[in-house]
Amino acid sequence: MQLSIGTRLGPYEITAPIGAGGMGEVYRATDTRLDRSVAVKILSAEFAGNSSLRARFEREAKAISSLSHSHICALYDVGETAGDAPLHYLVMEYLEGESLAERLTKGPLPTEQVVRIGAEMADALDKAHRRGIIHRDLKPGNVMLTKSGAKLLDFGLAQMVAGHAEGVENDATAHRPLTEEGTLVGTFQYMSPEQLEGRPADARSDLFALGALLYEMATGRRAFEGKSRASLIAAILDSDPPPISELRPMSPPALDRVIRACLAKDPDDRWQTAHDVMLQLRWISEGGSKAGVAAPVAKRRVVRERLAWSVAALAMALAIVFAAGFIRRAPKRPPLVHFSIETPEKVSLFPFDERGIALSPDGSRLAFVGSGPDGRSLIYLRPLSSNSALPMAGTEDASYPFWSPDGDFIGFFAGGKLKKIGSGGGPPQVLCDAPAGRGGTWNAAGTIVFAPTISSSLYRVSAGGGKPVQATVLSGDMMRHRWPVFLPDGHHLLLAGDRDLYVTSLESKEIKTLIEDASNAAFAPPDHLLFSRGEVLMEQKMDPQLLTIKGEPVPLPFGSVAYWGPKRLSIFSIARNGTMAFLPAAAAISRMVMVDRNGREIGPVGEAAHYEDAALSPDGKKIAVVKGGAREADIWLVDIAESRWSRFTFHPGQYGGLTWNADGSVLAFFYAPAGIGQLYTKSLSRDADATQVVQTKEWMVPYSFSPDGRLLLFARQMNATSYDIYSVTLDGKATMTPVVQTPFAELRARFSPDGKWFAYDSNESSRTEVYVRRYPPTADQWQVSASGGISPVWRGDGHELYFFGSESIMAVPMAAGDRLNPGTPIPLFRLPGRMFTGSLSTAGTSGKLISGVTPDGQKFLLRSTTEERTPSLNIVMNWLDR
Repeated sequence: MQLSIGTRLGPYEITAPIGAGGMGEVYRATDTRLDRSVAVKILSAEFAGNSSLRARFEREAKAISSLSHSHICALYDVGETAGDAPLHYLVMEYLEGESLAERLTKGPLPTEQVVRIGAEMADALDKAHRRGIIHRDLKPGNVMLTKSGAKLLDFGLAQMVAGHAEGVENDATAHRPLTEEGTLVGTFQYMSPEQLEGRPADARSDLFALGALLYEMATGRRAFEGKSRASLIAAILDSDPPPISELRPMSPPALDRVIRACLAKDPDDRWQTAHDVMLQLRWISEGGSKAGVAAPVAKRRVVRERLAWSVAALAMALAIVFAAGFIRRAPKRPPLVHFSIETPEKVSLFPFDERGIALSPDGSRLAFVGSGPDGRSLIYLRPLSSNSALPMAGTEDASYPFWSPDGDFIGFFAGGKLKKIGSGGGPPQVLCDAPAGRGGTWNAAGTIVFAPTISSSLYRVSAGGGKPVQATVLSGDMMRHRWPVFLPDGHHLLLAGDRDLYVTSLESKEIKTLIEDASNAAFAPPDHLLFSRGEVLMEQKMDPQLLTIKGEPVPLPFGSVAYWGPKRLSIFSIARNGTMAFLPAAAAISRMVMVDRNGREIGPVGEAAHYEDAALSPDGKKIAVVKGGAREADIWLVDIAESRWSRFTFHPGQYGGLTWNADGSVLAFFYAPAGIGQLYTKSLSRDADATQVVQTKEWMVPYSFSPDGRLLLFARQMNATSYDIYSVTLDGKATMTPVVQTPFAELRARFSPDGKWFAYDSNESSRTEVYVRRYPPTADQWQVSASGGISPVWRGDGHELYFFGSESIMAVPMAAGDRLNPGTPIPLFRLPGRMFTGSLSTAGTSGKLISGVTPDGQKFLLRSTTEERTPSLNIVMNWLDR
């Protein structure tokens, strides 16, 4: 059944057919709720009654929905139409680009692309295998090549292992790839011997298919071919393909070795994990010319060619003899240096909201922002020739440091101001206002260009201080310019917008799009432009005079970089000589645990995973949790008694601020489909859709429903006043009212159970403390923490307030009635080691250090970190032009 243009499947409107295959049709559609393109895959009507095929279709949904990875096509939704002949469909990420099958029709790929795409596929398979999922149908038609890299598609044949799901399906070999319709043996070329023989398949079967893909990409020919199905199967079982060096003499021998190990007949002789293959391919990429030494050409040339080569060899020998003296005197290329430097003891790098690093222009010193033992951030200065980093007095609460061109000063943001401090120390100097600075850059003429607020254009100011002057103009729907970087001429500069990278100049307010889908950038002479896409650090050639880019971006082989999605900020820096520093990416793996009032663990909830946020329901029976990476997560619900998990949202992205209403029937959260967190609510009713409460240009985080469910307290990120607490009505009119609005950051507001009070934390004093105010708000407030506090939570009857303070969970008795009479905070238990993620100054805006308390105040839900970001920074030297 072919759908016509304009057909609606729920909120999805069909706009164009994409392809058809053995399982059905794939269409491009528009999600009318979010106004974005999606791909809709429909199970063919003639197969709807086939229980085996339908089970396979459902398994594809389950397999993909449990995977969140930048190189795996995201699943957004599943659905079924009503009626006597329902259509079953998947809604997936719409990918622009071409399939690997389409690309291979043009011939073999360049070696650097083979290695890069192969490493991306291996990385995606490694993620799937670690989740117990085997693809089993890896082939060119199931790989899309997009601007952001390779994407694996079609987990319809995926086999769950180790108790995850049922076994192999009998119709595996009957599947017909979308791009090879009518080809008799479309899937067989990439199936492992054990699959063809009916033996159990495991992760190593996918590695065989990966080897076949790598071979075909490198040579333009399939690894195994036959005139019939029987001869093809015989070739896979008994023959080895010719070495790629025979077909592509200049291919790296190391690549040939990787492929041959993947294609070993016995699974025990192959690489044992996709992670191993990924590391080998990255090593080949990093090895450059060493890995690319050509293997000897197997076949000899005819006599005429031999004579020609002999003459050429003689001429080359004479040239070598003539140049030998010059080569001896030529300076040797310095070796590649790649090492890590540790942060000082008891100083941690920010795990939630990294605040930047900056190499001095000559590459000799590194300035970075760290959190000291008291939880406050400082700039630390580390000479690369030294083993120690020294704190810079006067830089408390600093963020986003940057250097003067001569290396004598460091600019930074703190206390709502743009400041500078001598690199040798001394008192800082205030240059101008910058309520929430987002990066700065300094040229040799003494001009600083900076982003003063969260959502604004860039401004310029003299390095001696003064009144800022607007330097750029926001146009169209663009909401912000940030992370500026001067190019070598000191007039042109790079800047990051909402999603793309731009170039502009001091003389003109025109901006030019340079690279789409890019983070902040850095430039190293003569032509090296660095940026990232997510955690992938990339380099592209750029002409700084013509302001144009050349060629394609290339991923750097030094490892993933820490990337903060809300700010599109990668934590790296590069000096003029090419020395690079970056903070490596490392997702914080955590587990949810219930503890009693003495801190004794009652039991874990679920397995260790990447949990971004969690919230215990008011009755203490359910947990809402954000599970997945920072940009590829979804919300899940957990029934504690039955240990049952169910997916609550089906649009992978960035979520947080999980908040239950009083009876546990509605959940509020923020969702950031366009990079700015917005307020949503969603009923636990099965058929309910998420509803956007209000739309603004500022980041918003929900914290608390009023007891009657008519209001929602939330934090709103404001340019001039940091974070303020607002309320919004939930009656459909979405009336917003400021509740606490000061120049400081007010966060994590919670209504008391009777709705007469609300608690919150604020940094209005020298440290973050917990306060309580009456609702509706008055000017009066009570500070209930004594020596630092964050993340307040009320007991079910309102007679006790809990918060996190000084590495302990604290309890404050609260008198009942219309008058507030808080008691003295009492420590309940100290959190050992990694029991909490973050500190008083690094909990972020949505991070709750207490995820919930049972109504009787006897049990606490906490997140226990099992794997933290290593407190080290990577340094790479002598890597340019290698």
